Amino acid sequence: MGRTKEFDEASVLKKMMLTFWQNGFANTSIKDLENASGLSSGSLYNCYGGKDELFAAVIVHYMNCVVDPRMDACLRSKDALDGLKTYLRETMEPGNKSRYLGCLIMNAHLNARQLPTSARNLINRCQRQIDQTIENAVFRAQKDGQISQKTDSSILARQISLMLSGRVLRREYSSGDQSAQQEFDASLALLNDKACIF
Repeated sequence: MGRTKEFDEASVLKKMMLTFWQNGFANTSIKDLENASGLSSGSLYNCYGGKDELFAAVIVHYMNCVVDPRMDACLRSKDALDGLKTYLRETMEPGNKSRYLGCLIMNAHLNARQLPTSARNLINRCQRQIDQTIENAVFRAQKDGQISQKTDSSILARQISLMLSGRVLRREYSSGDQSAQQEFDASLALLNDKACIF
């Protein structure tokens, strides 16, 4: 482990990320990761370690390359309410189910029992980071008079996070897109009413 990497690490991590994302942790084998990355099991082990360490590297890559840029563009935007709506839209992503993978962090939460302890701890830290960023955006929207201040920003942020998790679960088992679109529209409507308490 720890050898100098003689490959495009970002490309390899992206390919392994998509494999874990599509299959889940439990259903992804080292052979799957070999096929996806184009690297041998020995090379993967020398650079990252076993499957647990590979998953951890993928989660960090996902946070750095997918979640953080989205949060920068949406939740840290000047217009807090508009940013929250955009974040909901991009995370829930209604549309063609065949292209829908949800959020890798939320997907992992839904299958947390299948994860090793180290991966669960990492996922929990990532979720706390996401929740805190959502809470900061809610607080700014409240401060700007865009969202009611009747409920504490941390509670509203938690409800938004739970709503997104529920959407991921429903999309996983829903057979139709019409109800998904309606639920997505209803979720956005919650952010439109300054008198709402979610």
